Amino acid sequence: MKKLLALLMAVAVTFQLVTPVFADTEGTEETTAPTEAVVETEAPTEAPAEETTVPTEETSAPTETTEETEEATEATEETVEDIALFADDGDVIASGECGKNGDNLTWVLTVDGTLTISGSGEMEDYSSERLDGKYRTTAPWGAYSEQITAVVLEHDVTSIGDYAFSRCRLTSVMIPDGVISIGSDAFNWCSRLTSVTIPDGVTDISRGAFFYCSSLTSVTIPDSVTSIGGYAFCGCGSLASVTIPESVTSIGGDAFGGCGNLTSVTIPESVTSIGDSAFTYCSKLENVYYGGDDQRWKKIEIGVNNNDLTNATIHYAFSHIHDMVKTEAVEPTYWSVGNNAYYTCFCGKVFKDANGETETTVEDETLAMLPSVAHGTCGDKGDNLGWVLTEDGTLTISGEGEMENYSAKELDGKYCTTASWGVYREQITLVVLEPGVTGIGEYAFRGCSSLTSVTISEGATSIGLEAFCDCGSLTSVTIPDGVTSIGDRAFYGCSNLTSVTIPESVTSIGSSAFLGCRSLTSVKIPEGVASIDDQVFRDCSSLASVTVPESITSIGNYAFLGCNSLTSVMIPDGVTSIGDSAFQDCSSLTSVTIPGSVTSIGEYAFNYCSSLTSVTISEGVASIPYRAFYGCSSLTSMMIPEGVTSIGDGAFWDCSSLTSVTIPESVTSIGDGAFDGCSSLTSVTIPEGVTSIGNDAFRGCSSLTSMTIPESVTSIGDRAFSGCSSLTSVTIPEGVTSISWNAFSGCSSLTSVTIPEGVTSIGNQAFRDCSSLTSVTIPKGVISIADTAFYGCSSLTSVTIPEGVTSIGEFTFAFCGNLTRVTIPESVTSIGEYAFNYCSSLTSVTISEGVASIPYRAFYGCSSLTSMMIPEGVTSIGDGAFWDCSSLTSVTIPEGVTSIGGSAFRGCSSLTGMTIPDGVTSIGYGTFQDCSNLVSVKIPESLASIGHCAFRGCSSLTSVTIPDSVTSIGDAAFEACSGLTGVTIPDGVTSIGEKDFSCCISLTSVAIPESVTSIGDSAFDNCSKLKHVYYGGPDLQWAKIEIGVNNDALVNAIIHYGSSHIHNTEHIHEKAVSCTEAGNLEYWLCSICGKYFTDETFTKSTDEAGVTLPALGHAMTRKKAVKPTHKTAGNIEYYICSRCGKLFKDALGEEETTLEEVTLPVIPYVSKIVLTRDGEPVPETMEVGGRTGDTLTFAAVVQPEGAETKVKWSSGTPAVAQVDQDGVVTLLTSGTTVIKAAATDGSRVTAQVTLNVIARDYAPRLGDSTLTLNSASSAGVSVDLVESYGNQILSVSVDDERFDVEYADSLLTLTSREAVARGTYRMTLEAVCDDGRTYSYPITVRVIQTLPRLTVRQSQRFNLFYRDSQATLTITGGEVESAELTGNSDFVLENEDGEWVIRYADPENAPAKPGTRATLSVSFAGYNIPVTRALTISTVNTAPKLKRNPTSSTLNTALNSDWSVETVLSGADGESLYAYTDTPGVDVALSGNVLTLTLTEAKNVSANVYVQDDNWTKPVKLAHRVTVTNRLPTLRAAAGTLKLNSWFPSETASTGMILSQGNVSLTDVELTPAAREGTAARAESDKLNVYYDADSGEIVAEIADSGIKNGTYSFACTGILESGTEISGGTVRVTVSNTLPRARLSAAMVRLNRQLAGEESIAVKVTLTGGDGYAIEGFEELPDCLDYADGILTATIPNADFTGGSYVLNAIVSRNGETATLPAGVILRVQVYDRAPSFRLTAKGKLDVLNPVSEIIYTPRLANAQGTVTDIRLKGADAELFAAEVVDGVVHLTMAKGCTYSTRTTYKVIPVLTFCGQEVTGSTLSIRVTQSTVKLAKLSNRTVYQSQTAPLVQVLSITSPATAEIGEITLNSRSTAALRNAVEAAGGIEVSGGVVRFPAKAFASLKPGRYTVILDVTPENAAADAKPIQARFTLTVQK
Repeated sequence: MKKLLALLMAVAVTFQLVTPVFADTEGTEETTAPTEAVVETEAPTEAPAEETTVPTEETSAPTETTEETEEATEATEETVEDIALFADDGDVIASGECGKNGDNLTWVLTVDGTLTISGSGEMEDYSSERLDGKYRTTAPWGAYSEQITAVVLEHDVTSIGDYAFSRCRLTSVMIPDGVISIGSDAFNWCSRLTSVTIPDGVTDISRGAFFYCSSLTSVTIPDSVTSIGGYAFCGCGSLASVTIPESVTSIGGDAFGGCGNLTSVTIPESVTSIGDSAFTYCSKLENVYYGGDDQRWKKIEIGVNNNDLTNATIHYAFSHIHDMVKTEAVEPTYWSVGNNAYYTCFCGKVFKDANGETETTVEDETLAMLPSVAHGTCGDKGDNLGWVLTEDGTLTISGEGEMENYSAKELDGKYCTTASWGVYREQITLVVLEPGVTGIGEYAFRGCSSLTSVTISEGATSIGLEAFCDCGSLTSVTIPDGVTSIGDRAFYGCSNLTSVTIPESVTSIGSSAFLGCRSLTSVKIPEGVASIDDQVFRDCSSLASVTVPESITSIGNYAFLGCNSLTSVMIPDGVTSIGDSAFQDCSSLTSVTIPGSVTSIGEYAFNYCSSLTSVTISEGVASIPYRAFYGCSSLTSMMIPEGVTSIGDGAFWDCSSLTSVTIPESVTSIGDGAFDGCSSLTSVTIPEGVTSIGNDAFRGCSSLTSMTIPESVTSIGDRAFSGCSSLTSVTIPEGVTSISWNAFSGCSSLTSVTIPEGVTSIGNQAFRDCSSLTSVTIPKGVISIADTAFYGCSSLTSVTIPEGVTSIGEFTFAFCGNLTRVTIPESVTSIGEYAFNYCSSLTSVTISEGVASIPYRAFYGCSSLTSMMIPEGVTSIGDGAFWDCSSLTSVTIPEGVTSIGGSAFRGCSSLTGMTIPDGVTSIGYGTFQDCSNLVSVKIPESLASIGHCAFRGCSSLTSVTIPDSVTSIGDAAFEACSGLTGVTIPDGVTSIGEKDFSCCISLTSVAIPESVTSIGDSAFDNCSKLKHVYYGGPDLQWAKIEIGVNNDALVNAIIHYGSSHIHNTEHIHEKAVSCTEAGNLEYWLCSICGKYFTDETFTKSTDEAGVTLPALGHAMTRKKAVKPTHKTAGNIEYYICSRCGKLFKDALGEEETTLEEVTLPVIPYVSKIVLTRDGEPVPETMEVGGRTGDTLTFAAVVQPEGAETKVKWSSGTPAVAQVDQDGVVTLLTSGTTVIKAAATDGSRVTAQVTLNVIARDYAPRLGDSTLTLNSASSAGVSVDLVESYGNQILSVSVDDERFDVEYADSLLTLTSREAVARGTYRMTLEAVCDDGRTYSYPITVRVIQTLPRLTVRQSQRFNLFYRDSQATLTITGGEVESAELTGNSDFVLENEDGEWVIRYADPENAPAKPGTRATLSVSFAGYNIPVTRALTISTVNTAPKLKRNPTSSTLNTALNSDWSVETVLSGADGESLYAYTDTPGVDVALSGNVLTLTLTEAKNVSANVYVQDDNWTKPVKLAHRVTVTNRLPTLRAAAGTLKLNSWFPSETASTGMILSQGNVSLTDVELTPAAREGTAARAESDKLNVYYDADSGEIVAEIADSGIKNGTYSFACTGILESGTEISGGTVRVTVSNTLPRARLSAAMVRLNRQLAGEESIAVKVTLTGGDGYAIEGFEELPDCLDYADGILTATIPNADFTGGSYVLNAIVSRNGETATLPAGVILRVQVYDRAPSFRLTAKGKLDVLNPVSEIIYTPRLANAQGTVTDIRLKGADAELFAAEVVDGVVHLTMAKGCTYSTRTTYKVIPVLTFCGQEVTGSTLSIRVTQSTVKLAKLSNRTVYQSQTAPLVQVLSITSPATAEIGEITLNSRSTAALRNAVEAAGGIEVSGGVVRFPAKAFASLKPGRYTVILDVTPENAAADAKPIQARFTLTVQK
């Protein structure tokens, strides 16, 4: 009982401890050993007892202690010593003898873990020993068992000894064919051994031979083995199947025990016994393939504990286990087929299951490719990546590696990617980049406009240049972790991209990466990014927030320009620079904090951030640059930090809400326009230290009330405070020496200003329009007051000009309307033109003696000036000097005056007398014109000429003495001197000009000297009282005088010839004797000589008595007064003398009268008034034209005679023309008025004439009289000069010789002849016109010197390493003519093909550390002066990255006699490369790119190699390690197995041979069959011819005997080197089979329509599977209905009787010129049916009337027919409106040419298609025609003149669609009516294409003003029902 209990306990222990050993299939020695101690050290000698399975010392179970299974982690002391012994012996660790006879076998262990046993004969048997707690073999290499990974047994070794390799860490073993026995436990516990091939010849696998080889997955047991010993494969837990050959008769106990993964075993019929536990613990064993039947199986002696074997499924009569190779299921892709999972046995059969129960074929398990639009490859290495586009618009890219880089091309007017999918860019809506794709190529998806989303899988590392550029529909993208870089412009133009996720892995974002992503709302920049490059987020207009990480150190130029939704941004500490325009136009940005790390802010950095309310700038910034905060209109305050030294030009320009600014003490300069337009700025304190305030610095600061300018300021720039309209006072510091141009102009609230004593000049317009300035003190230091300095200071009442001022400029005090007095000091020597123009309150002026002239219009319009004392020293009075000084009563002109200019005193209507001093030689044009109160004038004897109109209108002038010195009198000189009674013209005058004395209505006589030869037209016109002309010559001379027209009064006067003077006579008429008075005869009495004459020719003289008669006396009768009526006459009271008959008004006869005088006639009513002009009646309507101011005179003739003649004149529209009561009409402007004359007697009779007035001004129009000329530019300055009413400009000139003018095409261009200094120049422009007149224009030219802004960018850094290095400079600012570097001798700047390139000045002697600072001087086209700037050349010093292949070398002295090694350099090219070394024992040589190192002694060395090139400035150092060894190479076949097919016995198979060292070569390889002589295997091997082909370097196998059996045959290889040394080459295996491929049809059945017999055909594709290199040649005995060619079977109906059928087809295949008929046929069924063919059409596209090439594409879908559409015709009512054609089976329908369509009409056509030789009519198609929305380019507003002779041209263009063209253009009725009528009256508009011409005649009749012009535009080919598109603009008409 006790024994039984003990036995049961032992069994329990066995199951508890042993089971884990056999159950673990993946474990190692360390993890699967049982825990019970076993002391047995040798393999068991007998099988364990059946009753117990617990191993004991007696039964030697295969278990160990835990200590036994632990592997050593380090060698024992003995091992270390042994290694040390061999350390110097190459790579050999140890060696020795191991033969059964001693030295018959030797062994060598090398450092690579290979144990090689060579020699001949048997190996010594060994055992197992325990040392240091671990078991190992007692073989001599046992101490190194943990280092042994491979065992090589050479050919003549015949046995493997017991325990030979026990517990070695073998991974592979090569057992030669000569081995016939494998000893007990030979490989036990070799747990890393994965496979083993036991060669033919081994007869016995001894006990425990492969015990516990737990990683062994396969084993080949040859047919020579007859028995398998106990425990032979016990514990091989990875073994899945095993085939026991026919030669085996017994399987030992536990032979396969514990093979826990064993699923199947093949047992031959020869086995008669299976030992105990042979298959125990084989729990997965399911299938046993037994060679015999069930009866034979039952006869096998099967030992105990084999339940797993006996419970398995027994397959009888199987010769082998199906040795299955599983083909895993593969999903089909768009570019490759897939398959279901299936199993293939080496016998060639295919099964659905691993058990081989369900047979199938590869074809049946093959899955077709997925359907796609297109696919291809796109990898940077070719086919490493593939792409596919599916019909749903998904583009999928998969594979391994990076995408290919592409470029952009123009396609359909847009740029898109050159990738293969570019043509489908509009179809792509989704891009999926599958895992494995690591890089997105450049331009990969550019222009994919329909792309809405993209999926980028993990693993991608980069996104290339412009990868997603212009993907306008892309809405979001998530960039996965792992991507490190986003290329330049990667997402440029993705206008719908709303979000993007940038992972933390990204370290660089390229320039313009997200430019134009207008829908992007937020972005987070990861921490790894160091800089925000240029334009990264430019124009991201929806970007509301951005997270800038702490890692950012710089923000590039334009980085956030145009991000107008960005409200805030946090700039982290660490950022050192903010680039140009970085945040420009961020109009929603409200605040920004600039950290202390920032040292520079770029130009325009925050330009037009219109919502920015606050900015915090930390200390560290040195300057506020050019326009940094320009246009920040919401910025209210600014604290500029300490440290800022300058505020740049325009820094805060137009910050209109800025109320305060703190400028630190560190600031020294305030740039031009710094605070220009800061209209809310109320005060500002400029710190001490500022030395200059730039131009426009505070211009337009209209709220600035006070300004403190520190004493440090020495200059105030032009317009510095211009327009500061609230500034009330300003103190200018003492250091300022000049007040610049426009400095305080427009400071309308400025009441006082203190100008310091140091100021020497007051510049142009310095205080112009300071309308509140009441007084100003000009300091004594001022020497000049420039032009318009105080112009428009309308509140200025007085001004004191100090001594020292030498000049007062033009317009200096003009329009100072309240200025009452002014004193001009003695120091003043010149007064400018218009200096006191329109100083209307000026009453007195004191001019100093130093003034030499009173200039042009100096006091023009000084209407309050009463007197003028012109000082001595003045020599000339300029034109218009005192014009319209209407209160001037007296003026004293000094004797020094020699000339008085035209109009000098014109309009001085209060002036009564004038003394013109001696010395004046001429009186100019209109000098005293309209001096209506001038009574007398003294003209000096020095006067030589009197100018035109000199005294015209001096109506109070009664007499004038013209001295004899006068030789010429200008036209109209005394015209309208209505008080002048007589005049004597002196000798010397040769002509009397036109209108000289016209309208001198009081003139009675004139003396004309004999010198006069001509008298001009109208010279004495309207001189009705002129009676006597005293001519100095005879009558014959008088007759020769040329007397002009309208001189009737002169011609009809009495001519007194030869008179020395005019008889100033009184004509006494004859007087009869009266009752009360004496009478007299008629006579004439001269007041000069006192003589009496009785004739009017003064020839008969008498005395007083001779003409006197005595009186008679009166006799009076009284007549009473009678009143007249309209019917009766009346009279007044009167008296009549009866003696003389005279009538008197009084009874005394003192007042004589006449009957007519006393008779009061009947008073008639006015019955008619006739208007006349020049005596001729005028029509009812008259058209009159002329210049403004021209007159015409009407007369009113009253009927009947005697009626009241007085009429009242009036004008219906006085603005057009005025009429005085004398009927004189004055033309004012164009228009229509009615001139009316009305009777005044109550009769209400009127007469009228309608005047259509066209008032024309023929003077050319000058666009601007103030010009700015840049003297640095050669282009000059241009201004419009427009001809009026066709009055052609013939020539132009100016009166300043320093300038030239030219006129062409209505443009006046002024240039300087020489270098002209800066300043203001005034001159007169004269234009000579076709009308004979010269028109004059005063112009002011401001000469400045402005150079273009020079911007320089260096495109790449200059690499100092290369002598031929270069860097390109991009120079902007204008067209560059030349450029050079100065101040640097190391570099030069050269122009190469239009680019400016920096190079070394002397490349051969390039300096080690060249200077990088230089001065760049650039000459721009059109400029006379070069622009210079400092330039720092950006450099790097980067050597080429040289690579070596290999990077280190091994020198095998056994094979290399010259001790040299080679490595190939890459990374640098050039014939001039050379190398040298400083390492002893090594020589180097470089040939091409091959570097050779030669050792002078055989020891390891690390050599320093220096590579140099003639183009390098220094060498590149490399280190190359050379390891010296001494060993022979190994040889192996590249392919382990060569395959031959006995169907094609002439074929060969080959493989290359691989040597372990590349520096040796083979001369021959000997091949020997591995099978022993005399064996069946050897006999079959001899039927093969296997040999080495030295020419190709390959092993070639071919069938020598076609009767060879199928199988695998081994051949041993021995290589022979060039030196004759033989080396082992391993084994080459040749597999012979007789397999053929299988044919497969693309369709198993085809259907043919009998109605299409002879026309319809169906193609079936034939393919081969199951082999390579096969081709189908044809089929045996094809039926009539089938034909074969080029892989296609074509089925047709051969005749009318054909009914179809099924056909077995046997394919004939060929390979390498040999053919064979496949035994397995394919079946094709041909079915015949009878149905009418039909079709349906699928439409895509649309017809657009504006796109003549638009089309609808119909894809036919045929029913009951197989074929392609070849033709189409249309029928139906609308068929003629459309055209259709078939291209590649697809129908293209277009619009017919010349037809008109309606977009609201549905057109109907019926298609008739031709296919399969028949016409088939389809269903009616409904067609709609569309019209694209047309957009016109916006028209600019235009300006024309009434006098313009050229038509107005407007050019219209259609911006979209691109295919539309302009057809018809008409003037819309909603245009301004007046303009429309005028255009129509002038003939209408003229249209040519898109050019519209408006007639010039239309403008003359339009009033000045604005007119709306609307044009109706109809595109060419527009739809009939389409409305025209309207274009409008505003037309401004000017006079």
